[in-house]
Amino acid sequence: MSESRHSIPVEMREGHVFLPEVGLWLDPHRRKDLAFVSHAHSDHFGPHRELICSEGTRVLIEERYRPKRTTFRSVAFHEEILLNGHRLKLLPAGHIAGSAQLFVERLADGASLLYTGDFKLRAGHAAEVSEWCRADTLIMETTFGLPRYQLPPGEEIVAEMVAFARKSFEDGHFPVFLAYSLGKAQEALLALHRSASDFAFCLHPAAARMTEAVATLGYEFPPFHEFDPDDADFDPSGWVHIQPPMAKRQANSPT
Repeated sequence: MSESRHSIPVEMREGHVFLPEVGLWLDPHRRKDLAFVSHAHSDHFGPHRELICSEGTRVLIEERYRPKRTTFRSVAFHEEILLNGHRLKLLPAGHIAGSAQLFVERLADGASLLYTGDFKLRAGHAAEVSEWCRADTLIMETTFGLPRYQLPPGEEIVAEMVAFARKSFEDGHFPVFLAYSLGKAQEALLALHRSASDFAFCLHPAAARMTEAVATLGYEFPPFHEFDPDDADFDPSGWVHIQPPMAKRQANSPT
């Protein structure tokens, strides 16, 4: 960065990132007047008065949370927003459908900042491919950033999932994969289908609803059956089941 300009100020307030020059909060949980929301997972969303997000994230937030007192300023990726002397632009983050990074540039001198939110470098099945740009300041969310996290290649993981499912069927059982209803469920559904097109899928209602919402963003999913816990005649055998972790907790809870 040139010595003639100063970096964009960044503050931590109430446990959240705030850009005082821009007047913008980044992924806060508590209600704020104006916030950037990187994606539609609950740990990044709050019922803000006004929020900036991608168009895909707006669709998923409205379907998942149905906020009643929020005004959306949703934009397409790469579309620019001018705010308090700064240019804002959203870039794909690759985390889930609609997930975005925020690039901020001060108009007066070109000082810049990139906030990633959750992001994924390798291409997935149910998210836009992440993009990058040079910035003076980089704020990264690194859930698995420690060196001890050495994750295997995605192809290897999917192959193990397919093998597990086939072995389950051979043994007279049915496979169940636990995946968050938004993001992981769609990723698992597409990855398994593209590697084993003979599989038939049964989705938990929460995962089915979010899969239908993601489909409106242009993603094509295989047919699936929506699980109905009240259908006593339903035979779960022969299906690959995708359930959110909460379903396991509910099944294990005392009645």
